[in-house]
Amino acid sequence: MKAPSVLLLRVLRNCALPETRQLCCYHVQSRYLRTSSSSSAVTKSPTPTTTPPPPRAASPSTPTLSYTPTPRNDDDTTPKPLTHPLGLPRPPRPSENTGIDTRTLRQRRNDLVDWDRHLHRRQEMTSQISRSYFRDFSAMRHHKGKTFLAPPRLWRREVSQYFPNLHGVTLAKGAQGKGEGGHGIDMVHTMRGRLSVVALFSSEWARAQVDAFCAPAQHPELHALLARHTSVAQLVEINHEPNALKYYLLRLFAYRLRGARTPGQQARYFIVRRGVTERIRTLLGLANSRVGYVYLVDAECRIRWAASARPEGDEKVGMIKGLKRLIDEAAKMQEMDKVSGKRKDGIVVTEKEIETGPSVAAGTA
Repeated sequence: MKAPSVLLLRVLRNCALPETRQLCCYHVQSRYLRTSSSSSAVTKSPTPTTTPPPPRAASPSTPTLSYTPTPRNDDDTTPKPLTHPLGLPRPPRPSENTGIDTRTLRQRRNDLVDWDRHLHRRQEMTSQISRSYFRDFSAMRHHKGKTFLAPPRLWRREVSQYFPNLHGVTLAKGAQGKGEGGHGIDMVHTMRGRLSVVALFSSEWARAQVDAFCAPAQHPELHALLARHTSVAQLVEINHEPNALKYYLLRLFAYRLRGARTPGQQARYFIVRRGVTERIRTLLGLANSRVGYVYLVDAECRIRWAASARPEGDEKVGMIKGLKRLIDEAAKMQEMDKVSGKRKDGIVVTEKEIETGPSVAAGTA
């Protein structure tokens, strides 16, 4: 008689001891799978599914972790009023921000081997690459791209910052519109000494937004005020087009823009391609390149008021009030110059002198 096999002994032990039934079934199943995989049988026996044990109940002292998604709040994109002045910290000067490389060969060689300059340029390129091309377009869904609300009143002269000098061609015909050398005209020569309503835009959508502030049909009160004070106030339009192809197309069809403006307005319409750096965009509040912006700039090129996109609320009323106040300040300044003989002592006439008079101002100086 042949001795019983090990498998038969395990089955007999399972019958005698029920608690080892599960272990025995596991061994039988494993041996069956090994033998079936080595054979040429086509069909395979499915693996038995074991029911996982029920989870243990959490004790009262153990906190239950759960994730609740934060609902999207579209009110976070609501534009807020400006709380700080916009602009550059120092006055504009001619030949700045032209975008023309005037370095010598020695200077270019020194810049080429300057490691700190390479690191700075790398940071600029990283910030430009990380910025999505469609970010400005997607931002137009919220309040038509409006990034901030205009301040309710003018910024004080002492805390106001400066509008930068930009370099571009105008709509004026001939060399008068291209400047010396045909490269362009410095905007500081046009703005210094007069109050300026500056309209800055870089697309057709932005131009339509700026027209809501500055167009004669949509804001006749502004043009009536400018017509009464032509020697003090003016409208300056800046069409910024960084794309080279669009820039030359715009200059090719400039006659259409020229036909809708007087010769005086043609000389104050600038087409700018280069010079608007990321630093200038940040300091001027140009958060969206597809949105138009309007500034009130005094005779010293200080930004006293700013608005973005289409007017909301009392922004147009505040713009007219601010311009009237700047015109009154300029008139008082001219009157002070006539009374004091234009102050040949080299002291600059300030707003304090306008309020206190020349005698008090001369004593405090």
